[in-house]
Amino acid sequence: MLPFEQPGTRGADANSRDWKPMPKERERIPLEMTFTKEEAALLAGGFAPSVMEERWFVFQDGDWLRWMRSWTGSQVFKVKLVEEGSGYRVSEAWANRNKDQYLSSVKEDTALLEHLMDWLAGRLASSPPPA
Repeated sequence: MLPFEQPGTRGADANSRDWKPMPKERERIPLEMTFTKEEAALLAGGFAPSVMEERWFVFQDGDWLRWMRSWTGSQVFKVKLVEEGSGYRVSEAWANRNKDQYLSSVKEDTALLEHLMDWLAGRLASSPPPA
């Protein structure tokens, strides 16, 4: 379990009926990342958009971080973090491959998801890019 017991400590509402589950059409993303406990706590806090330009909604669901498109409610990514040593590491990452919900490649998704994870963990000062 990630450092926070309660998902969405930054205002994310994980119980919204508008969120769509990850479809069966999905692909594993080769994401190799580690995080300190402090960074994992920021990840577990999730993210709720406050303006239209913020296109991601992120919440913790057990050991998983779920990355949703705020406009459509589609789940684009899900990332599993496990405790290892004095921190956490990504053990699985998946991307939506339903062509009606999301179009991208493994290479593009790996780079985007790494950027988004770095941003949510507090490693970057910039906002996440649109996708």
